[in-house]
Parts: sequence; structure tokens; C-alpha cells
Amino acid sequence: MVTKNLIDCDLEKLDEIISYNENVLGIQKNILSGSFLNIKDEIFYLVNFFSCIDTNFRTNLLQQLLNDVLHFLDIYEQIENANILEHCKIDPNSSSSSEQINDYTSKLKNCKLKTISIINTRLYCIDSLMWDLVKNSKKIKRFVNIFEVGKVNNTQEFLKIQKYDLKPMFKSTYTPSSNELKPLYHESELKIIQSLKNDEVNELSEGINHLLKSKSSIGFFENMSDEEIKLIVNCVKFSKYDRGEVITKQGDRTKEMYFIISGECTVIQDNKIVGKLGPKQIFGEFSKITNRNRFATVITKTQTTLLSFNLKLELFDEAPFSFSTLYKNILAELVKKIDISNHYKQK
Repeated sequence: MVTKNLIDCDLEKLDEIISYNENVLGIQKNILSGSFLNIKDEIFYLVNFFSCIDTNFRTNLLQQLLNDVLHFLDIYEQIENANILEHCKIDPNSSSSSEQINDYTSKLKNCKLKTISIINTRLYCIDSLMWDLVKNSKKIKRFVNIFEVGKVNNTQEFLKIQKYDLKPMFKSTYTPSSNELKPLYHESELKIIQSLKNDEVNELSEGINHLLKSKSSIGFFENMSDEEIKLIVNCVKFSKYDRGEVITKQGDRTKEMYFIISGECTVIQDNKIVGKLGPKQIFGEFSKITNRNRFATVITKTQTTLLSFNLKLELFDEAPFSFSTLYKNILAELVKKIDISNHYKQK
């Protein structure tokens, strides 16, 4: 069943469907995009797999959530493949065409980010509900024991622990069983959804929130919304270091990036001090972007608290506008760092 096309000249239909689905179940704002979107095929496969073992497994609620996410994956594709000139009926030779295209592109980008949030929220609900249902099915529990995974609470844990290569099983086509884009949820179903919890989401929320509150101090997040930052950032963790501890070592293959919350650090390259770092500064981004070894050693000068995080560069195709802004900002910040480093060396 194919999702009806919602892309038109004013995007009113698309906005209406997005707004409804944002409100009906809410949006889990602390979910990092890649944490569920990257394993959607595995989640779909496991739902089908468990449904084959226990015919009572796929509840009406689970099926409705599946329909929702499948429709929004189709909507996402519609946005990706939208022909702006065709939908807006813009004359490329018109004096106002550039302004019209920019305005429409901006609206599409906003719809795309909201669509990704809806997809991730639904996948989060499906995953949490699925593993709750597994615990209540004796047939499935016996089967899960074959994988020797013990007690798991979500698909990410299952994939980390299980010992078998399941990738060949994930390639399949899934279609929604209903064409309803504004589904109704019963009060009892809403209570079940509200009761779902995911420990990883809660664990990541504090770090992400701190990063978002500090984004005005982070140059390469300039002109990026909170949703865009949550889309491209993951593995956010707080770390504390005593004076004299090595955070990164020149030549290492590590790729984490660091935001200094408090404290000071010394930057050393080829056994020479080439710079200093302090609160609200970021380092480590060059190794991530270039996929090369660490260019310098960073040692704490005082007791230091950091926020480490990573970038999901593999999601570039999902958000090219966001990543274009990110790369532009990072390039500008790197130029500043090189100028400061050269000035420091000349002293």
C-alpha cells in the first residue's frame, strides 16, 4: 500500500499530517536520530520474526505504530525526491525565482527534520513495546534463548550480544496495512505508550541537553537548529580529568570530539606546545572529519570537565543541508585554529 503524495506547491497537506502526528503521540526529544533509524530494518525483521513464532504477538497497537512509521518513511522519500521547480511551478527565468526556491527549500528542510523526529519516535515506541511483548510470550522467550542473549530490553542490546549473523535476513520490503495518515489511538493505547521507557534515551538526555544549551558558544553549530544537532550527534558523555592527564595522543586513531565545560588544556604537537584550550572550546573535530590520526596531544593543565561526542557522518544523505552547514562551520573554525596556532608558534 503506497502512501499518497503530500508534496504540493504550499505544503499545506504535508504540514497538516506532520502536525497531527507530532501531537497525537508527542515527540521523544531526547532520542538521537541514528540510534533507531539506523536499525529500522532489524526492528522490522524482529517484529515479523516474533509474529511468526507467536500469532498473538502483533497487537493492534504494534501494527498501528508500524503503519505510522512505514507511511512516514514513504513521506521522507517524497521529500527527498521533491522537484522544487515542478511543485512550485516556478519560472527559473523569473526575477523572484531564487527567493521562491529558497523559501520552498527551507520549508521542505523543516518538514524533513520533523519527519525524521516522528520516524524515530515511532521506532522507539515499536522497539520498546516489542521487547515488552517478548517478555510476556513464553514461545518467543524460548526462541530468544537460542541466541544466548539473556535478558535484553531493546534491539540495540540484542544486536550487540547475539552471536549469529542476521544481516541476510534483514533485506525485505515492508508496506503499511492501512492508508490512514491521521490514526486514532485509544486512551488505553496511549497509556501503554506513555509507560514505555528506554534507559539509553534517559542516559543520553543530560549530555545532549547540555550541548544544546551551549550551542551558541560552539562555532560549528552556528545556524543549526536543536533538531539538526540531535540528528547528527551521538555518543554524548560527561568526563572528568585530573591535572596532567592525557585526553588525546598524537597519532592515535580515536575519533571522539570534546567540548570543554570547565578547566584548561595544553595542546602539544611534535613535543612542542602549539596552543591552549579553555571553557566552551571544542577540539578533536579534525580527526573525525578527515578520518586521519590525531594531529596533536591534548593534556589537562588543570582539573577539567568535558563533554565527549561523535558525529554520525553516515547520515549525510538523510540531511545534506544540515551537514553542508556543519562542514562550512567546521572549516571556518579550523581556519581560526590554524591562525591561532601559527601566532602561538611565532611567540
